[in-house]
Amino acid sequence: MDNFALIFLCFAAGILLKRAGVFEKSAAHVLNRFVIYISLPALTLRELHKLDVEVVKLWMPLMPWIWFLVAWGALVFLNRWFHI
Repeated sequence: MDNFALIFLCFAAGILLKRAGVFEKSAAHVLNRFVIYISLPALTLRELHKLDVEVVKLWMPLMPWIWFLVAWGALVFLNRWFHI
């Protein structure tokens, strides 16, 4: 719950700073690029070594690809069966 309070606090600070005219109009673009290209990769690298590697956890990122291949195979089969 503290994280949500921090997010709303940051939004409120951003709105107040925008209304006060502290930043230029392009500041949002620059800040977004900073967060996307610097902050998020740094946070990912910082938290990555804390992960426990288990086989069960490796299935989670593979599941969308597995379902895609299953659906693709089913559609190819149905296409050949019904000549769609």
